[in-house]
Amino acid sequence: MKNSDILKYEVNPGECDRFPINWEKIFKRAAPLAVEIGCGNGEFLVSWARSYPDWNFLGIELSLASGERIQSRIFSQQLENIRILRDDARFVLPELFADQSISQVVMNFPDPWPKERHRDRRLITPFFIDSLGGVLTLDGIFELSTDQEWYARKAQQLFSSNSLFTTREVEINPHREVSTKYERKWREQYRTIYRFQTVKSRNGQIKRLLENTIMPHVYLQCEISPAQIKMLKGLTRIQDHQVCKIKEVFSSPEDQAYLLRTVTSDRDYVQNFFILVARHDQGYIVKIDSGYQPYRTPAVKMAVQEVGRLLQATA
Repeated sequence: MKNSDILKYEVNPGECDRFPINWEKIFKRAAPLAVEIGCGNGEFLVSWARSYPDWNFLGIELSLASGERIQSRIFSQQLENIRILRDDARFVLPELFADQSISQVVMNFPDPWPKERHRDRRLITPFFIDSLGGVLTLDGIFELSTDQEWYARKAQQLFSSNSLFTTREVEINPHREVSTKYERKWREQYRTIYRFQTVKSRNGQIKRLLENTIMPHVYLQCEISPAQIKMLKGLTRIQDHQVCKIKEVFSSPEDQAYLLRTVTSDRDYVQNFFILVARHDQGYIVKIDSGYQPYRTPAVKMAVQEVGRLLQATA
């Protein structure tokens, strides 16, 4: 058994030619799509997919180790209706899914981040709810299960204030067809489980960052000195909800090419990559280095354009 056989279930958005992603093409069939956010070791996701073979299932998970364990579990069960995506759900939900393309979204016992200083890490926010209002089908369901009553009540409050959803009452110790390891453990300890469900009753609209994914290169018809490149270290630009910063500068031995380690942020979605400045024809080209391809967000485009503009201005 090859490692590539086990890891074949992971979706790499960098291989997709357009966004939102055509999930029917990924799964090679048309079927209702369900998503679990934060799928951990994959126990719930795999059981869910086995119970509904006529559906397609996607697990969103940040952890590399968890992603590998999930795929080993999928491979052992020989399930073809599951895929894994390792990324931040706050970004990929509105960007990689078309309007009315998901039938159900489930979150099982996420970290509620109860401390006020961690509130920015919470997933259920007005922006997240608006995203669901776009990507869920009409009558599509969002479900949250948690052992924290305040978190379930807060989710109910936030969804109730959005006109796109019809909320239901929070259920206490509900019967669920599929459960998780932690849920069974907590029930054995007589801990209370809370489930909140809401149904999308009206369609919303999403303003996506990736609808225009063309990455403009900047061509410079001038000479560039090492001193000019070094001056770019620390460059920071902020525009609307986008931020870009040049963290480090590296040069080739002959000073014929330079790599700029860059960090960008769009709506708190952070990406790290390199901008390449290299000789091209009669001058230089500024573009994203091919070693790692970030999503072509406004902040990424701003970083490339700002580097080109400053190099041109100081030539």
